[in-house]
Amino acid sequence: MQYAARTDRGTVREKNEDYVLADRERSIFFLADGMGGVPGGEIASSVAVESAHRVLAEKLSATPDSEVPRLLAEAFAAAHSAVFKRGLEEPRLEGLGTTLDILLFRDSVAWCCHVGDGRIYLLGENGEERLSIDDNYASALIRKGATDEMVPGWARHVLTQAVGVAEELYPEIREREVGEGDILLMCSDGLTGTVPDSLIGAIVRDFRDDLETAADRLVAAALERGGSDNISVLLVSTRPDITLEKPALPLLQ
Repeated sequence: MQYAARTDRGTVREKNEDYVLADRERSIFFLADGMGGVPGGEIASSVAVESAHRVLAEKLSATPDSEVPRLLAEAFAAAHSAVFKRGLEEPRLEGLGTTLDILLFRDSVAWCCHVGDGRIYLLGENGEERLSIDDNYASALIRKGATDEMVPGWARHVLTQAVGVAEELYPEIREREVGEGDILLMCSDGLTGTVPDSLIGAIVRDFRDDLETAADRLVAAALERGGSDNISVLLVSTRPDITLEKPALPLLQ
């Protein structure tokens, strides 16, 4: 398995509130985007990822395939509780919240777990397939029959659920068969808010044998279009890794 990750503050934001973690030893990958407009977004994203990772690292090896969705839900619940608790502990952090995406691989199966407006894509030679549904008002309006042109701009930036916010959390969990050489992309909305899906897919297809360059090109494409938000990407290929061994837990922030 090969992967590459990049995160960039962008051209406008004062700090990077995204948080990316790769545990290649266990084949688990995480990406979180702290909610903009709320103090401590970088705290929310790091607390969520580290809490979810702790649960999965402790229990995954003893979990059969049939119980993986339950364990992912438990990891999200732990992240949700930890972020909510942190917000209660510090008054300035009231309303603390974050998106969270998790990719977990086992043999020929990938589990995609998602809350928020970060995205997960399966990128093949013939096109791109989105494996997550945005938790925002724009997506809700489209599901009710609105066309993309009818959706107001603000609706794309208002989340309908986030980790650490509200009492209940309903993560989307999807199981997907993957083949050798398939590439999955996790990204924050700093990429998808500026770069169309067609260009994202074209960049990955052009550099599918060089994930490091593909990740660089994706971030560059967002920066060229203004880079008004934090930009994070994490590419994972199921192709066997024949390069030098990478650290098990590279942390990017």
